[in-house]
Amino acid sequence: MRSAKPNASCSMGEEWLRASVQTELRSSHSRAMWRQGHDQSTVSASQSVTRHRQLSFEAACLTNR
Repeated sequence: MRSAKPNASCSMGEEWLRASVQTELRSSHSRAMWRQGHDQSTVSASQSVTRHRQLSFEAACLTNR
């Protein structure tokens, strides 16, 4: 079981999550710029998905403590 050090895995997961969020935002932004369509709905949709994933992860972290 991982119950020995949940905080360590949490902080590691937070770092990974932050990095993946940055990568995802960068890639979606560059795709939008490349299309030059300024499809704002696509970008905001992917941002809300990312935010939802972040909230879910934080909730899981808090319940693991």
